Amino acid sequence: MAIKVFTTKIGGRNFAFGNLALRRFTEALGCAPNIVSVHAAFKGSTQIGAVIEMIKGGAEQGNDDLLTDREAGDIMDTLSEEQQVKLMETFLSSIVGEPFQEYLDKLKAELEKIQQNEAAEVKPEEEPKNVEASPTGGAKSKTTPSEKSA
Repeated sequence: MAIKVFTTKIGGRNFAFGNLALRRFTEALGCAPNIVSVHAAFKGSTQIGAVIEMIKGGAEQGNDDLLTDREAGDIMDTLSEEQQVKLMETFLSSIVGEPFQEYLDKLKAELEKIQQNEAAEVKPEEEPKNVEASPTGGAKSKTTPSEKSA
């Protein structure tokens, strides 16, 4: 895991995300300190708690501010959706060790390469040889209608 400190300033407050913020976040939410587990915390019933803990961890590491849940909730209430996304991207960037959008672009490129390789390995099925097709799509029989009734 390549934790790096990433910072941003929103609403006159510095937010820094590194080991301290990640530790606070994972302890509060009981998740593992990896991108999959942390990202999952931002979905479903833990979403609001995840944003509050992210704000608390980033404020503590960025300003030495120990925020209460109420204070972090008040900050959350004042953030626009764009500011929340920026804060989350900064936090996730610290976990992957590079700007999060660059990380996503690399993953996308790797996935496309895998899909291209898999597509190249798939060969179309060959048609059976020496079989005449009937108008109904079945194989043509060599027997005549008079032979069938005999």
